[in-house]
Amino acid sequence: RPERFEEGLTVKHCALSLVGEPIMYPEINSFLRLLHQQNISSFLVTNAQFPEEI
Repeated sequence: RPERFEEGLTVKHCALSLVGEPIMYPEINSFLRLLHQQNISSFLVTNAQFPEEI
C-alpha cells in the first residue's frame, strides 16, 4: 500500500551513538535542536567519559 510505504520513509526517531564521547561533539546541541524542531525524537548514547559536561 502506497501510504504505508510513504509512512515508512518518514523519520520519527534518531539514535545517536557516535565514536568516542558524543556530548563532546561541538554541534550536538544544535543538531538535537534541529531534530526536535522536526518532531524527531532523539536517543543519545554516552559513555560518560566527561560527567561534568553532561
